[in-house]
Amino acid sequence: MPFDVHTDEDLGRIKEEARRRANANGSEHTGTVKVLTVENVMQAKTHKPEMLVETVVPVPGVVLVVAPHKTGKTLFALQLSMSIAAGVSVCDFYRVLKSGPVLFIEKDDPGGLASVQDILRRTRIPVSESPFYTVTDIDMTLAAEFILWLEAEIVARNLRLVVIDSYTAIRAAHTSGGDLVKREADDLGLLDQLAKKYNLTILLIHHYSKGSVNHDWSERAAGTFAMGAMSEAQIVLTRYPDLASNAPERLVRVRGRHLAGTDMVLRLDPETLAFEHVLEGGAASFYPEIQQLRTEFGVDAFSPKTVSHELGMARATAHRLIGRLLATGAVRKSGYGEYVLVAL
Repeated sequence: MPFDVHTDEDLGRIKEEARRRANANGSEHTGTVKVLTVENVMQAKTHKPEMLVETVVPVPGVVLVVAPHKTGKTLFALQLSMSIAAGVSVCDFYRVLKSGPVLFIEKDDPGGLASVQDILRRTRIPVSESPFYTVTDIDMTLAAEFILWLEAEIVARNLRLVVIDSYTAIRAAHTSGGDLVKREADDLGLLDQLAKKYNLTILLIHHYSKGSVNHDWSERAAGTFAMGAMSEAQIVLTRYPDLASNAPERLVRVRGRHLAGTDMVLRLDPETLAFEHVLEGGAASFYPEIQQLRTEFGVDAFSPKTVSHELGMARATAHRLIGRLLATGAVRKSGYGEYVLVAL
């Protein structure tokens, strides 16, 4: 039934009724809920959102790195980790704004130690003298024991970044009949609270869902909507379906609560197993089309008609493509009905 609140006595009666109903349902809430005033909020000690790596990685909180299998998400996370530990720009392009010790937890790859060793041998990042730490034999799941161990490591090593590869490998086995949304929210909530308590970033590597092909790219992390809702940002890596299956380029998209977000093209160097920066901005999504235009026309002008003829697409499709590339700054108008590629 509804309650009318006019006095403190009324409020006390409501609280007592709430306790009675909780007990009647077989549960009892023994904690306290603190209602904050504006002054309480303004005086609370919190860590304001900042950037660990400009444009790409915020701090504090949990950041998801999501990609299909064999796309390079672990390589990318390792490159981020080593750059932050060494204090050098990521991909020689994105500045590390807050360098410091890093812990990389590899639980997804059965040959994790050999994989990390190979990357450390090949990298050009000066990581040998930097505070980069690796764990490859951890036998814990994401529960109280793991959180206590991780907190001790954060404090002892003054960590700036923790990378966990991967959520699928670290989480506890799902039990039938449970609330999966709540389970995933609790898992990420534990990590997020820890990150915000010590003002660091926890990078959680995760996989694509096989059933998410028709979803927006930002909603393709395996699991429920809690994965995106409980994270500060998502970094999503994908291959370009219009390029060859062995093409080294990746489309990388970044979105988050406290950052503008960006799209970028990175290229994997097979010698160093490191990603190189190619371009950034709205044109990143159209990288295959830009390469086609560059191959066909180079620095010469083109029109919707010539694009339609040379690339084998309908005239209307050519008009739309040129319009989108104009909006991203990838092409510019050079004359009436003619356009040229901009150097990117």
